[in-house]
Amino acid sequence: INLLWMHSTSNESEQIFGGYEGRLLGLLSLATLSGNGAQLLLAPLLPEIINDLGISSTAAGSGLALMWMFTAAFHFPCGRFSDALTRKSLLVPSIGLMLIGLMSILVFVNSLGSLFGIIILGIGAGIYTPVAFAQISDLYVHRRGLALGINTA
Repeated sequence: INLLWMHSTSNESEQIFGGYEGRLLGLLSLATLSGNGAQLLLAPLLPEIINDLGISSTAAGSGLALMWMFTAAFHFPCGRFSDALTRKSLLVPSIGLMLIGLMSILVFVNSLGSLFGIIILGIGAGIYTPVAFAQISDLYVHRRGLALGINTA
């Protein structure tokens, strides 16, 4: 159990769950859970989404494909931006975009509003993922793998 809390081979103790780093890891993990959870829960909910919005299965599947395309399209450039800018300057807007996307999906009861929410969710997740991983890598030099594993889990 002690191995989870601090690095045992370094003179500097690097805590995983304590202090500023631990709180930030917890917040980033919660945002990862929320963003990825929302994206991954949309596919099993497609039958209900199709019925509620009155759209075809092709339109619903195309919406999900667009979400993942926007997520993928924003990964590389936002990883580059996070190296040039501060991490927090991209983390806060990306979490905001994911929240706006989720709220749009929940609030709008028409297909256009839901499509808008799905695309915004994809953009927010595309910005968030590389920046969050870079932030965790910056915070945890000695226990990077464990910290990234906790975030991903």
